[in-house]
Amino acid sequence: FFDTCVFTKKGIILVLYVDDGILISPSKSLINEEIKSLMDNVDLTDDGELKDYLGTRFVKHDDRSIELTQPNMINRILKLVNLDPDNDTPKTLRDTPASPTHLLDKDPDGKPRQQNWDYRGVIGCLSYLQAMIRPDITMAVQQCARFCNEPTKEHEEAVKRIC
Repeated sequence: FFDTCVFTKKGIILVLYVDDGILISPSKSLINEEIKSLMDNVDLTDDGELKDYLGTRFVKHDDRSIELTQPNMINRILKLVNLDPDNDTPKTLRDTPASPTHLLDKDPDGKPRQQNWDYRGVIGCLSYLQAMIRPDITMAVQQCARFCNEPTKEHEEAVKRIC
């Protein structure tokens, strides 16, 4: 098995997607050498230190770890479900993406949803987010995804809890 857009060479990784690429290595000199080598053969632009790539923000920390976030996607999801992280109460915003004591069920006698946002569309956005950078929300997203056909108020609140 191999990925046709990921290449490795002597301590350096090159990731390509259409006409965008990034070089990753613990050694800046290796990156600079590879950029120079590529510039001899390919018309490319060096945009400097990696900060954003295909909607993903890369934040380097002093302990050499790298944090990946997708602020635009996260803000889009919050807007879709009418949440504002700066103004919503702590009761609305939670630390865990799902209740540790309650699994969602079909809830046929449950109250109807109170808001008119696109439940299925938000689940799609959350699925993308969990696949790309947030594996910690996978179980909660999949629980909510089971009820895309007839979500109730309980399911709506569960989605908002993830957000």
